[in-house]
This record gives sequence, structure tokens and C-alpha cells, in this order.
Amino acid sequence: MGNKIQYISNKPIGKDFFAGQSHEKIASSIVEHIIDESNSMKVIGLEGEWGSGKSNIIEIIKSKLNNTHYIYIYDSWGHQEDSQRRAFLEEMTEELE
Repeated sequence: MGNKIQYISNKPIGKDFFAGQSHEKIASSIVEHIIDESNSMKVIGLEGEWGSGKSNIIEIIKSKLNNTHYIYIYDSWGHQEDSQRRAFLEEMTEELE
């Protein structure tokens, strides 16, 4: 009864607790690219190993753009057995409604 097991959630919290603030720096760079009107390309890919902080970076970006942009997140892993185009459009339509 004296030992209590505590689990760490893998849900992104949108905060950067690393000493070098690497997630914050990456998120800020992406936000600058998004709001820069001179950039005609707005497709951004975020690649990394499982657990590297991609979702956390996205949460930081969402918080920085909360008042000016809408961020839609599509879980391709959750739809890997589905028709990707159809699943994407259906989910986004539901989200926007």
C-alpha cells in the first residue's frame, strides 16, 4: 500500500519543458512561416520518431495561432485501413460543421 504507481500521460500538453526550448523554437519558426504573407507554399511536414514531440509542437503552434488561424489535425494512423482521401474529407467536414 505504500508504493503508488504513477503513469505519465503521452497526451501533448503544448508546453516545452526542455532546457534548450527546442519545441518552442521549432513551433515559433513554423508559425513565422505560416503568417508570412510572402510565402506562397503553406504545406508543412513535421517528421520525427514516435515520442519525439511532434504532437506537442503542433499544440504549441495551435496556441500561438489560436486567434488568427484554424488548425485541423488528421490522424492518418487512425485511418490507415480507410480510403485516406474520403476519410480526410469526411472528418474535416464534420470538424468544420
